[in-house]
Amino acid sequence: DVYSDPPEIGRDLQRRHGTFPLFRFWGPLAGIESTRWIASAAIDVMREHDPDLTLVYLPHLDYDLQRSGPENVAEQVRAVDAEAARILDAQPGRRFLVVSEYGITRVAGALHPNRALRKAGLLEVIDNPVGELLDPARSRAFATVSAGRFTTSSRHADFCTSTRRSSPPATVKVQAKCFR
Repeated sequence: DVYSDPPEIGRDLQRRHGTFPLFRFWGPLAGIESTRWIASAAIDVMREHDPDLTLVYLPHLDYDLQRSGPENVAEQVRAVDAEAARILDAQPGRRFLVVSEYGITRVAGALHPNRALRKAGLLEVIDNPVGELLDPARSRAFATVSAGRFTTSSRHADFCTSTRRSSPPATVKVQAKCFR
């Protein structure tokens, strides 16, 4: 379903453009279909409702970069550019700000910070029928990945305080030292 306020807008968009292709939005089946649907819906909403601010997320490249790597996406970049151009061309009097969420680059190895934290006695797990799961409530520290950078949550202030650096390349290098 499509959320909108008022609800009639979402129902009207689905009547015109069909059911939103959710399973083409992200994941193994991700494709241009959801981006096309979103671009068409954005054009309709801007033309018919003239909002003061419109935020449009075109998801097509998100999963393709992860699936194919940065070297193999030229065709997908052209496809999403065409959809963005449709939005820009449909609204010539509007101002647009186009931003990118992040980029992807090849990596040459893996870090396993939670293994190191567990070995140090700082990370706790729960056993369940499918295996072990992180127990954040009992863990004194654990790491998650966000935007390609480790984020360490810790109630143990002395552990690897250098992971709080702000620049992403330095953060990864410093954390690599902490977690080896």
